[in-house]
Parts: sequence; C-alpha cells; structure tokens
Amino acid sequence: MDETAKLADFVANLSYSDLPSGVVHTAKLCLLDTLGVGLFASQMPWTKIVAQIGDERRGAEESVVWGRSAKVPAEYAALDNGVAAHGIEMDDRKPSLGLHPGCQVIPSALGLAEKLHLDGKTLITAITAGYEVIFRVGRAIPRPRRGINSAAHKGVWGSVAASTKTLGLNKTQTLNAFGLAGFMASGISDYSEDGSTSMMKRLMGGWPSHSGVMASLLAQNGLTGLGTMLEDKWGYCRIFAGNEEPRLEELTKDLGRPFQILEREIKPYAAWGGSHLCIDAVNVLKLQYQIQPQDVEQVVVSCASRLYENRQIRRPQSIMAGQMSMPFITALAFFHDLRDPEVWKEEILSDERILQFLDRVECRVDEEIEKHWRAAGGQGEVKIIARLKGGVEKSATVAHSKGTSENPMTEEEIREKFLLLAGRRLPPERCTQVVTAVSRLEQIADVCEFTELLRTAEQN
Repeated sequence: MDETAKLADFVANLSYSDLPSGVVHTAKLCLLDTLGVGLFASQMPWTKIVAQIGDERRGAEESVVWGRSAKVPAEYAALDNGVAAHGIEMDDRKPSLGLHPGCQVIPSALGLAEKLHLDGKTLITAITAGYEVIFRVGRAIPRPRRGINSAAHKGVWGSVAASTKTLGLNKTQTLNAFGLAGFMASGISDYSEDGSTSMMKRLMGGWPSHSGVMASLLAQNGLTGLGTMLEDKWGYCRIFAGNEEPRLEELTKDLGRPFQILEREIKPYAAWGGSHLCIDAVNVLKLQYQIQPQDVEQVVVSCASRLYENRQIRRPQSIMAGQMSMPFITALAFFHDLRDPEVWKEEILSDERILQFLDRVECRVDEEIEKHWRAAGGQGEVKIIARLKGGVEKSATVAHSKGTSENPMTEEEIREKFLLLAGRRLPPERCTQVVTAVSRLEQIADVCEFTELLRTAEQN
C-alpha cells in the first residue's frame, strides 16, 4: 500500500539513459503533434480569453505562449498552452483509459524547461514520465464515478509527474507534489450534451497542466502533501472510482516495461474521438463510390450504445457541441475534409445545406454491433448506409478508426498534420524549422533555441 511513494520514486530517479530509442522517438512525435494543435488553436476565441489572464499578469517572462508574442510565468504558459493544445479536439488520447495526455503533460514540461533553460534530453525524460504516470492512473481507474470527466481529473497526474521531473525534485518533494496534485484534481462531464455555448471543456488541457505545475512549485518551496494520496482510504483512486474498487496494482506494475507513452493514439480529425469511426466510414463512401451530398436521400448510422448515448445533438449551438454530435459530424463529413480543423467555424452551425442534410441522418444502436462490443470492448464498430436517389444503397463499416492503436497514423501523416495546423499560424519555413528542431531535440542544449520559433510578432 505504498503506490504513491513507488511512483514518486520512479519519477524522481528516471533518467534519459533509461529510455529506449523508440520511446525517445515517440516522445518527440508527441511533442510535435501537441505543438501543431496548440499553434492552430492559439487563435481560437477560448484560447484568447484564457491567454488574456497571463497577459494582464505578465510578471516574469519565462515561457512562450505558443502562437503569440508573449512570454509569461511558466504556470500561466501551462494554462494558456494547455487550453490551446486541447482547443480543437485534435490532441492525442487513449480512449480506453479516458485520457488526453499530451495537452496536460507537454505544456507543463516545456514551460518549465524554458524557465530553467534545460536541455532536450531533460524535456524528453519529463514528457515520458508524465505519460507513464497518467497512463498508470488511467489503468487504476478505467471507469470513473458517473459524471466525472476522466481526462480532466486524471490529467493533473501527468502534469505533476512531468513538472517534478523537469524541476529535478527529489523523491520527498515529488511525493509531496503528488499529494498536492491529487487534492487539485477536478472535472465533470456536463459540458456539451445540451448543445449549449459552454466553453468549459476547453479548460481540460490547461487547468490540469496549470495545477500540476503549481503543485510542483509549491512542493519545491516546502509545502507538504499527502504521501498516500493515490491509495489512501479517502484518497484519489477510491474517491474517483466510485462504487468500483480501483486497480491499485496497475499504478506500479512493471513501471517502464514497456513505457506507456508507446500506447498513445494521435487523432487525425478535430472532433470527439468516437465520431472518427463515422468520419472514416463516410470517407470510404466518398472515395469508393464518389458519393456527393446531393446524391443522398438518407444516411443510417448503426453503432454500439457507448457511442450513441449523449451524442445526439441535432442542432448544436456552439462549435464545442458540434464536435460532440454524432449526427452533425456525420453530415459535415459528407461536405468537408475533416482533417482540416479550419472547417470548424461558427458559420457551419447555421449552414442550411448541412442542416438539411443533417435531418436525413438517423443514428441507431445496432443489436449485433452492441453484442460484439460488449464481448470485445473498445468502442465497437460503425456501419453507415447511404440511401441514394433511385433506391441504390451503399454501405461502409469501420471497426478501427484512423489513429487508433490498430490503425495508427504514420510518422509522415503526423508531420503533415503538424505542417497543416502550424502553417495556419507560422510561416512555412518556420514550421519546417520546428520539425527539424524537434527531430534533433536530444541534441539541443537549451530548449529556448526552438521555443522561440513558436512565437509570433503579433499578440492577436
């Protein structure tokens, strides 16, 4: 019953030399992907609102706010960049564990590494530590208490692990930071199901990232936290697990063998992850049968209940709600290439072509798909039938969407995604420089050499 202490010891003693080359490579890809998403989303309204807080409380110029001219204290950079990194629903994930690790781990580690002018090897090690701990907590509580936002409350663990490692805290300090971070964990799931204009889910990357940095800085200064936070009777795991007994053994079993970062999944589309099955199925129909929206009389989406429940918003009133709506995303995919998040503008919510098409989209739970999902787990498959004018029917079934462990994005696809997203905020040559810098990160003596590339001349 000393899981928190064992995790703290692992993080405090982890070194770059412990990391296999494949883990180093994966950590760099995670960094590149998160930077691309964050740079694109730096211009979104919610990101600007949050960044204004740091602007008004500028203080020490320690860390770059991605896609802006500002440098702010590291804890504010973690908040700003964390919001941006989750700002368009395109950041990496592990859906079976309810995680979005990159948007919480990387802003924390990078902001503090800038503050301290650390080298690339230290940053890579901190990122790896953050992913390891957040995945461990995810495995300990795979299905949290009803109504809890899994990624939000688990995210602080990835952030605090990355932050303590970046700061070079010893085991005792790390253990105190873990206790403080557990106290700060928060997040509920009531953010979009009513189709409203709420922006609060956008905080899911920034607030855990900020909290993890703050917990680490406080512990560094001597503030103490509960040393048994994860396993205690009234500690984190049992509180958030609800009626289920947490799997505490998952917290420390075979740490780093293999490293959990290898299990992350990178998203190709800016939408709720479960909808990617629908997007891929629509893409098959468009590519294989050259189907155009005007050819379609009805679309039937068959899926498991896990995907169907709480995702049937018919008239979303915000981009956030649209990105959570199965029928809306399905309709949108017939009109647009959803690899480009530029699609998500307020105008699409009132686009009559899309809304009229949306009225022809029917989503239903399929008994056979449900049966298979309950036996095999995961998200289940999606089958889409497009009924065309003239009575012809075409169908496509997708079991593993692009970006999942079974159907991963290639390294080239990840680079292309970065160049597309970052290219909306930075000049092409600067984007190429960032790709090159990240690829040789372990050779960089001061991460500020490349974070300066993430700044823009304008504050807007």
